[in-house]
Amino acid sequence: MTAFDIKVIAIVTMLIDHIGLAFFFPLSPAYILFRLIGRLSFALFAFLIANGAYYTKNMKKYLIRLFIFAFVSQFPYLFFHQQRDPSFFRLNIFFTLFIGLLTIAIIMRTKKKLIRGFIIISAVFAAELLQCEYGAVGVLTILIFYFYFHNIRMMFLTLLPLFLITYTVPIVSMYVKNGFVWTDPVWIMQPLAIVSFLFILMYNRKEGPKLKYFFYLFYPFHLFVISMIKLFL
Repeated sequence: MTAFDIKVIAIVTMLIDHIGLAFFFPLSPAYILFRLIGRLSFALFAFLIANGAYYTKNMKKYLIRLFIFAFVSQFPYLFFHQQRDPSFFRLNIFFTLFIGLLTIAIIMRTKKKLIRGFIIISAVFAAELLQCEYGAVGVLTILIFYFYFHNIRMMFLTLLPLFLITYTVPIVSMYVKNGFVWTDPVWIMQPLAIVSFLFILMYNRKEGPKLKYFFYLFYPFHLFVISMIKLFL
């Protein structure tokens, strides 16, 4: 399985997730199924960022590309989410991917563990303070994929407890806030992102066909199209 194949799986599962979020009621069987499938997408995108960090020929251009598309995607992202919740505000996933890659680019330049630790902590806090999608967990996921890129076993053993522990807090919080009544089961599904390892295990370290800008453009485009369809239904 090439990097191209993983990208296709990532955007398809993301599309399914967003269709479920836009068109189905929470707790309905269709909603749960679509969003369950969607749990795979971010982990695959995070892995692809780590993969890109290892194989890119120009880190600077890679970072600039992510940064530009982060801004391009912000309006469609807010348009999509504010149809459900007018008060919604977060930064889209491209900002998370950018912070993750920028952190990797910086720590590549130093071997001092103390400095690396400070940079990682700063990046994690930045993702939370800026309200990036997936926040601190998103950045940590990218970094774990990078640090254990050549050790799938350690990658799995590190990410599994991260997913389980970090998503326990919002689940408990949601229970308490809503009087132990589910309003959206997506948090309890999130640890299932670990299933993405089935595809990562099949990765053959080959790039595959090049459709670089298609994958970047697909994100804002599909959000805008789904939003317009929902608007006129």
